[in-house]
Amino acid sequence: MGFITINKNQELYYGGKQGWWKEDDSIFSEYGCGVISMCNMEILLWNKYVKTDDTEEIFYDINNIAYDDYRNYVNKRYKDSYFFSRFKFLSKLGLLPWTMKSGLKTFMRQLGMKSKIKWAPTIRKNCIMSYIEDMLNKDIPITTSYFVFLRNRQLDFYTYENSKLCKSTSCTSHYFNIIDVVDIPENDEKYFVVSSWGKKYYIKVVDWINKLSFFTNILYCSL
Repeated sequence: MGFITINKNQELYYGGKQGWWKEDDSIFSEYGCGVISMCNMEILLWNKYVKTDDTEEIFYDINNIAYDDYRNYVNKRYKDSYFFSRFKFLSKLGLLPWTMKSGLKTFMRQLGMKSKIKWAPTIRKNCIMSYIEDMLNKDIPITTSYFVFLRNRQLDFYTYENSKLCKSTSCTSHYFNIIDVVDIPENDEKYFVVSSWGKKYYIKVVDWINKLSFFTNILYCSL
């Protein structure tokens, strides 16, 4: 599956980054990951299933999206559909699953596309991959959550350094996009390829599935 590349001052980013809003909106820059993942998903859906050769749209070329265009789109979708609480305590919850579901339903309906959308289609660890593979086979990037209550249950994100996969960062509460599932022979493990914080990362499939729950799950979209 291809993914969106955003050009910000000639620097290319793998999807959006909520940190771009730090100077304008400190709450969004900290808790806006759900909005970013939904906008990434919408842009890919439009690009694959809606655009035509004679369509003139700002996201026609997903490999070189202008930063200002992407930012304006996120601001609009945040205002229209993917809003979350501005109260200090509630804002830490970020974008809620039912808000995601409602916003994506509206988006799909406006595009004239029939779909079934459900948050947390299953919490059975032996079944979740069938939903993930179904979406990836249709080139739909998956809005995914990881949420645990204990700080020592962090999910590790990996990147390649000198041709070796190394731990880069971790989280206990976050939304991101799953783009692919790959085998890493040298590690003898399966990894999700994900977009988060404007970068490409790798996450061990087993690490995420082991914490599967209503809170650690996916927004499933069936076309």
